[in-house]
Amino acid sequence: MSLKRKVTWAGVLLAGVMLLPACGTNQLGGGRAESSCDTSRGALVVGLIAPLSGGLSAYGQGMKNSADLAIRQANEKCAVPGYRLMFQPEDDQGTPQVAAQAATELASDPNIAAVVGTYNSSAAQSVAPILEQQNIVEVSSGNTDPVLTMGPQAATAPKRQFPTYFRLATTDLLQGPFGAQYLVQKAGKKRIA
Repeated sequence: MSLKRKVTWAGVLLAGVMLLPACGTNQLGGGRAESSCDTSRGALVVGLIAPLSGGLSAYGQGMKNSADLAIRQANEKCAVPGYRLMFQPEDDQGTPQVAAQAATELASDPNIAAVVGTYNSSAAQSVAPILEQQNIVEVSSGNTDPVLTMGPQAATAPKRQFPTYFRLATTDLLQGPFGAQYLVQKAGKKRIA
């Protein structure tokens, strides 16, 4: 199996580790300390691209802290057999241009397994093609633009354009109508601006 394929599978595994508790371990001798884990294959880097400064930094810092905790817990549980996970957060300042620079920097590291982020859909539009070109998995908790997973004709002719891009939030095609339906049908609102 090629190194890129191994890294891609490690990225998919990592995404699972971040979303679900680890069921088994990769520990040597049954201990819980990181030093008891088999790390014979080296390190895999998990990147983060998020607004760590500026007006959206509260969201970005939350993403950073959550990813850092998940990575530390995965390492404690020896969740990725043969590897130690490393964390590399990058500040995109909430802008597509800076996000693209961060993605280019992360993608140049042969040990990158996956990237968490971005927060902004506009930043994801510039990051997703860069990471996809290098076959790097990207998992976003905040992007809602339907184009990212359903293409430019998302409403009429959906077609996935970035096979390595995944989201945890639903799209604007569902969020807006759901909110409006709730306000009218459940909350009984008759005047909406």
